[in-house]
Amino acid sequence: YNAGLLEEIRSSVHPGYVLVKNHVQASAKLSGAVLYEDFPYWLDAAFGTVAATLDSEYTRTYLASQDWTYDPPKIFTFGYGANSSDGYIGMPGATLNGLTVKGAWGDPLTFEAEFLGKEAASSDGSLAALSDRNVTPVMGHQGSLFVDVGSDAVGTTAVTTTAFSFDLDLKPNRSLVTHLGSLTPDNFKHGKWAGTLKLVLELTSDQVTLFNQQVDPTVTSVNAERVIRLSFAITSDAAPFGTPMSLRFDFAGVLLKKPMAWGDADGVATIELEYSGIYNAVLLSWF
Repeated sequence: YNAGLLEEIRSSVHPGYVLVKNHVQASAKLSGAVLYEDFPYWLDAAFGTVAATLDSEYTRTYLASQDWTYDPPKIFTFGYGANSSDGYIGMPGATLNGLTVKGAWGDPLTFEAEFLGKEAASSDGSLAALSDRNVTPVMGHQGSLFVDVGSDAVGTTAVTTTAFSFDLDLKPNRSLVTHLGSLTPDNFKHGKWAGTLKLVLELTSDQVTLFNQQVDPTVTSVNAERVIRLSFAITSDAAPFGTPMSLRFDFAGVLLKKPMAWGDADGVATIELEYSGIYNAVLLSWF
């Protein structure tokens, strides 16, 4: 909401007389546990709606497009309030503008999604009642980490008994557009993708080697690049409802910040690596 007082010349020292509404838009944040069943909603909002394909199981594959010709992202209308006739607050035209996923060894993965919207609107109606569902959170102990040189296939080299946590941040940098004749936004435009992946790892001899390779001033761009896979899966035997499910992130990145070596995780020496997204010729994308 952007408003002001009309500038006037009057024989008065009052702050103003006329209110001017310049522009109205809204924003919202949602956060919660990452669920195998529901996470495609947020990926649809980030990368565009993807239809599931059926092989041995239903699969959705998302790709950060190189240009602006990909499928339109899913747009939501949010409503928040009690299940009563007291009314609720809503936000139409909710467009995702940031998605963060965090995970650690002893916890469920969590997400935070940032949205831009047309306006915050109230309603005198009531929201539909929501029924309890059986859902499956994605857990840290279900995860695997793979790290390879950018010229190699992603998912080749497993990094075992090393990772403690990760922090994945994706930003499409969209913005809302308002045209003459409208007080609220009537469209949006895509920006330039940005993304980072932060890994906190035990400082083993292998990680010391990786550290030395990537801070070497003579390292080439290709050798500095890494393709990283974070894979989470639950088998039908272990799944609470007998359905195998999985979630996988493939990320291509380079270190633009110096690694933070000799951190501490309950007395264990750690190294923190923050990769920034870069186009990869094998992935044909950065994510």
